[in-house]
Amino acid sequence: HGSQDCGNDEDVVELNDCRRHLGEPGAFCLSCRGSFACGLCAGEEPCGGGGGGGERHQPVPLPAACKAQKTELSQALQSLSEQAKSGSEFLQRLKSSSERIKSNREVMAAAVTEQFDSLVSALQSKKQVMLSQLASEQEHKLRLTRDQAAQCASSLAKATGLLQLCVELLRETEPAAFIAVSAAMQDRAAGMQRSLQRQTESGPRVSEQFEIRLDPEPVLVAINSLAFSEHKTPSQPVILKGECKSENNTLTIAWSAGRSGPTPEAFSLEIDDGRGSGFKRCYRGPDSACCVQSLRFDAVYQARVRAHGPTGDSAYSDFVRLRTAARASFQFCPDASHRDLVFTNRGCTATASVLDDRVALCSAGLSRGQHYWEFSVDRYDDKGDPAFGVARIDCRKDEKLGRDHKAWCMYIDFKRSWFLHSGEHFERTDGGIARGATVGVRLDCDRGTLSYYLNGAPHGPVAFTNLTGTLYPAVSLSRSTQVTLNAGLEVPHDLSEDESDE
Repeated sequence: HGSQDCGNDEDVVELNDCRRHLGEPGAFCLSCRGSFACGLCAGEEPCGGGGGGGERHQPVPLPAACKAQKTELSQALQSLSEQAKSGSEFLQRLKSSSERIKSNREVMAAAVTEQFDSLVSALQSKKQVMLSQLASEQEHKLRLTRDQAAQCASSLAKATGLLQLCVELLRETEPAAFIAVSAAMQDRAAGMQRSLQRQTESGPRVSEQFEIRLDPEPVLVAINSLAFSEHKTPSQPVILKGECKSENNTLTIAWSAGRSGPTPEAFSLEIDDGRGSGFKRCYRGPDSACCVQSLRFDAVYQARVRAHGPTGDSAYSDFVRLRTAARASFQFCPDASHRDLVFTNRGCTATASVLDDRVALCSAGLSRGQHYWEFSVDRYDDKGDPAFGVARIDCRKDEKLGRDHKAWCMYIDFKRSWFLHSGEHFERTDGGIARGATVGVRLDCDRGTLSYYLNGAPHGPVAFTNLTGTLYPAVSLSRSTQVTLNAGLEVPHDLSEDESDE
């Protein structure tokens, strides 16, 4: 009934009763994987497994050994079952591929038939065009021939009339009358002769033959050179998940071309933010990695890659899912700040080395979501008026923040504050800073608003509205002030903005 050979006889463990100790087998050696009659034999007989040389047995109770080996066999059977399932699925794919091959052949045959029908139609159209050209050439030849024949007939009629006139003149009996006109008639006869001679010697103006030929050789060569060319698209790219990473609101996606197929000419990267808009292409080019910036914080993105070649596009790669940081984390950026500023504490503390105001920008550009950060006033002598806010990356950095149209800020001294943008001051608010004070900045990119907090409490009304684009946290200060940035804080709940939305 379909029995299977269980292997070599050496693999079968014999369990015999112990004749010396009169007991049933009760132990099993893990080293030599053989059995002995009882536990007493384990100490008397050397182990035959391992490296030899009189090693001791490693006995375990038979039930435990049986349970362990059943577990091993179950695991092996599970692995074999999974492999058999994969093999069965592969077999089904092979069987179904026959039908797909036939179907693809029919599709290809229909396409080839359509292409040849198109070629035949093009030849028929060209045939009609060339026959029309031939008919036009015939009409041109006939028209020239008719014109030449009419001209020749006219000359012959004139010559015939002159001949008749000259014959009548020869019959003239009066010598004086004949001599009076004979010279003129001779000239006319000679002129008419020369004219007829020119017309007859020049021959027909057009040839009776059509001096054009159809050269089908290039077409025949092209037809004979028709052949099937390889139409193989690039294989599916593979996203290198180990090299993909998320930092702040920036995602780095890396991938490689498939192992088979032609080398792709370009790749395209598409991402989906999970908000129902679907995948959107954010990169196309020859590189195998892309850094996507200015994404939403605390959002899960899906990314996929497609390869492009001269013969078509590959299938999309498998998805990779990456989550951006829950909150924006950043510090001062020396490269984007004025050179008169000094940064310490891992780029979180800023100090000016001059009396004039200088602007410092932070390392993260914010364009989506809600963000909140604070500046701690480490040193302040009541003389300066530092400014806190946001700015474009190309704002002026050699003057107070907010003097130009690319920065929005609140500047504050020891007892009051003002909002400042494009050099215009407005909304004076009582309340100033001292050493140890904190100034909070709340940027809502979705609403386009900027508001402020002083020592944890809202300070003044909403400062600015209708803010768009990418904005960088910024500060301007002079030598009298030192501040420390604390970014990535929880956004406070602002009742005033909620009420304004309602």
